[in-house]
Amino acid sequence: MSLLLKHLRQKYSPAARRGREAAMKHAARLEYEGWVAAQKKALTHSDDSAAAAKL
Repeated sequence: MSLLLKHLRQKYSPAARRGREAAMKHAARLEYEGWVAAQKKALTHSDDSAAAAKL
């Protein structure tokens, strides 16, 4: 029983919570940066196609 309590204490400790929050923030940041890169690529690609259409 004490092993279970030790596991739960480690799982729900403030340090574990901070680690989970940091991992979630990092994942969200990577997802956002990927989205921004895709938007920029789409924007520059549409600019290139518009410039090519004018020629």
